[in-house]
Amino acid sequence: MLKKFYLCLSVLGVILLLNGCHSTAWYQDRAVKRARTYLLERSRDLKQSEIDFIRFSDPVLLRSEIYSGAEDGGMTVGLGSNLSQICVTWQIPGMSELIMVYGISNDRMENWYPERIIRKAFISHKQEFASAIAAARDYAVSNLQKNLTAAQLNNIRFTAPAICQTNFPTASDPQVKLTADEQKKAQEAQKNALQISLVWSKEPGTVVLFCGHSEAGFTSWKLNFAGVITEAELAAHTVKKLRTPADALKTATKEEKALFPAVESKKEAK
Repeated sequence: MLKKFYLCLSVLGVILLLNGCHSTAWYQDRAVKRARTYLLERSRDLKQSEIDFIRFSDPVLLRSEIYSGAEDGGMTVGLGSNLSQICVTWQIPGMSELIMVYGISNDRMENWYPERIIRKAFISHKQEFASAIAAARDYAVSNLQKNLTAAQLNNIRFTAPAICQTNFPTASDPQVKLTADEQKKAQEAQKNALQISLVWSKEPGTVVLFCGHSEAGFTSWKLNFAGVITEAELAAHTVKKLRTPADALKTATKEEKALFPAVESKKEAK
């Protein structure tokens, strides 16, 4: 009887050991199967060829770390967590959008479950405002974490901003690195440039503002300052609202391009 008891314990131990020692590849393969089933059950507008591609082609895994809030000396700080947003993604030939199945898990995807389907077109950073948005996001992650809540930081990282022409007072040498002659040149350059501000709104009554200047089209935008301000302050310094978050990455209109007459005249002179 005692031998049988020890034998049962040994078998149980082996089963528990095997269940707890799956490889990362095993968990990721299971997650992909869940994503594929979830996608095919809910996508009614796919052609048969697209369905077959999803069934028989391996996806790519797109990962982005989630930031969680923590208190540090009375200030909310964005800190990296051990969880990530992981999208199981198919790039179907001939389709302009990527089809992504979104879920949250650790990097091994042990507890990854599909939550929703996202269709996303990745736009080249050569497009007008895309490079400015990318620069603002990089600055936020590198320099503003101590000044932002986790919700504000994630909002900047994963959503598009509103874009405004503004008239905030700005410094010609924000990093205090220029010589006197260089400062004069910078001041002249700012006079001929257009002040463009990228605005993310998440907390009621406040916005996160990234203010910079652009000289040529919208691709040469350079950040001057960034921070959290009130909606009233933004309204007081807004000359013109250029874009909503929904159309932040669309191609510039003729009216928007006309905001840069000096640039257009330079092109004509050539």
